[in-house]
Amino acid sequence: MGYRDVHRKSENGEDTHWVALDFKCQVDPLKVVNNEPHKFDELGWFKLGDFPKPWHSQFPAALAAYKDVL
Repeated sequence: MGYRDVHRKSENGEDTHWVALDFKCQVDPLKVVNNEPHKFDELGWFKLGDFPKPWHSQFPAALAAYKDVL
């Protein structure tokens, strides 16, 4: 979908910079596998606008940037 050039402060107050590459794709939920179960407690599917919280700090900006293509 595009990219976002992100500048923010980390939790410990350090300035950070990273580039977020944003993709949109279709997946078959029945074929999705969690290959890193030690990193994720659970996997879920949510309708647009019905996302659980807490959100990553950049999630609202991504939703706003791509609202017309989601």
